[in-house]
Amino acid sequence: MKKKHLFSAIVIFLISLPQQILSQENEGVGVKEIETFYSEKYVVPKNIEFVFSGDRRFLTDFFSDLEQKIKKRLTKENIEFSFRYADKKTHFKSKRKMGASATPFHLHVHNVKMMDEKNGYNKIVTVNLNGKLLDKASNATELSFKIAINSIHDITSQNEAVLDYLLTKIKKE
Repeated sequence: MKKKHLFSAIVIFLISLPQQILSQENEGVGVKEIETFYSEKYVVPKNIEFVFSGDRRFLTDFFSDLEQKIKKRLTKENIEFSFRYADKKTHFKSKRKMGASATPFHLHVHNVKMMDEKNGYNKIVTVNLNGKLLDKASNATELSFKIAINSIHDITSQNEAVLDYLLTKIKKE
């Protein structure tokens, strides 16, 4: 009887061990808000032009993946949108008829840090993302924020959380 209990305890321990290791690895992973600002005149925009800039290493992977997620999510919303890189022309516009001129929303990636690298794969990556939504007419800041994005191995793994954060800020929820 004791052997059966001992065997059961060992099996339960071995099954729960990977979960404990995984939860320890993922501790601190996600989006952390550093600061946020809304102007008194802030109104949810109906047409946004996302302007991507910053560390070139992340422009293609991070922003390309984020762009695809934005397309899927904003297609369901009542917001028109387009995308461009800071130094280039617009490369995508939503299929809806673009009415009013677009409100520029600058997203800037910087301060990239590789915190820890475990055998070249499980590196902990920290990136800062600044966002600034500008008034179309006056170019005054309507919304600005700074966030830190922490991930394991690939920063794009946090793009759903980044998108949730962006939409929460845009909608002022």
